[in-house]
Amino acid sequence: MSIEYKDISYSTYMDGVEVTETDTQINISAFDLIDGDSRQHFEAVSFNLDQDDEFSILYELFIVIDAETGIFKYHLDKTFLDGFYFPSYEGTDKLFHTFMEIEVKPSGERKGFVHPLVQPPVKEGETNEPT
Repeated sequence: MSIEYKDISYSTYMDGVEVTETDTQINISAFDLIDGDSRQHFEAVSFNLDQDDEFSILYELFIVIDAETGIFKYHLDKTFLDGFYFPSYEGTDKLFHTFMEIEVKPSGERKGFVHPLVQPPVKEGETNEPT
């Protein structure tokens, strides 16, 4: 198994995002999150994909909306799949998008998905520009 990369077309989208993986980490380029006339910049980030000898580890990277400021930001959860704790987003901020979910098994095998939000295609006779 491997990590599935699939673009998701959505009106709020990530302009310029690139995701790469190495043997030990995930790298996300800087990008702008476009929401109508609003543009919010996300800095480049990376995080390690640790491996455990006994349990699979699940990494979930969410984009959330800060409950106090209304600003979009990342939220990363790391869960050891030990049969007692089940992964779920339980943060205080509003969940906007599950950007990626990657499971690293004790064998080192990875499976999961990365789903960047992309600008919807322009239909003939229409524009994506705000009116």
